[in-house]
Amino acid sequence: MKKIDEKFLLRKINESLLIIQIVFPLAGIFLTIMTIWLANANQINDIELYLISGFSFGIFFFVLPLGIYIFRKRILIKKLNDIADINRVAKG
Repeated sequence: MKKIDEKFLLRKINESLLIIQIVFPLAGIFLTIMTIWLANANQINDIELYLISGFSFGIFFFVLPLGIYIFRKRILIKKLNDIADINRVAKG
């Protein structure tokens, strides 16, 4: 079985997290607009609907990508740099 390179795996994880950071806020904006549009089309004036949907969309689609961004910058990028430094020293 082929040994998986740790640096390659971390780069793929980094790319996946970057895609999530871009797609999740866009999906959150889209769902928020669609919720408001549907509520207005059905003549719903419940402020609770707007608060609950805004809060849940905000947590899931905006705070989660912010946490992923912090994880990438503080942990994942440092691991990639450390592996690059180790490989550079090992090669001489």
